[in-house]
Amino acid sequence: MTYKDIHAHLAPGGVDAPEGVLVSLTPDEARRVLSRPGLRGHFTVGIHPWDTVRPVDWDEFTRFLDHPAVVGVGECGLDKLRGAPLPVQEEILVRQLRLAADRNLPVILHIVKAFDILLRLRGQFQSSAPWIVHGFRGNPQLAQQLLRAGIDISLGPRYNPATLAVIPPSRLYRESDAPVSAETNFWGS
Repeated sequence: MTYKDIHAHLAPGGVDAPEGVLVSLTPDEARRVLSRPGLRGHFTVGIHPWDTVRPVDWDEFTRFLDHPAVVGVGECGLDKLRGAPLPVQEEILVRQLRLAADRNLPVILHIVKAFDILLRLRGQFQSSAPWIVHGFRGNPQLAQQLLRAGIDISLGPRYNPATLAVIPPSRLYRESDAPVSAETNFWGS
């Protein structure tokens, strides 16, 4: 399936993902949403770096990834400004990356001031499924470094226009990073 929006969130109380929109779920949301009969849409499930201060039920998380509506891991990543200490965040991210690699699932990444660590980790994982940095606002040089490492890029409503010019269309994704009750197709049809 082709997605017009590879990273959106549920509106409060929301459960379905609209056609063409990939919705990111936290484990708490996944617990509520994925058990719903008649579920529609496609989802990713991840432990956001801001949520790394909470314990993780890895058995439950693994079951979420095996749900037929789950097509990726994320939003997960590293954030030097918020969340648990960076070594804890990295440990949790590595576990999610292993689970994604075992299932050949793409990964949606939230990275704040930790691209050096991400690049190191990319060298440790071999996967044909894409790793995608979401909401990228960096400069063209950083974008090119990520692309050379095999990491794709997703742009949201705010991005560096010069960066857009260096991303090949086959490695570029678009996102709203918005609740799905909002207008998520800000890129047009």
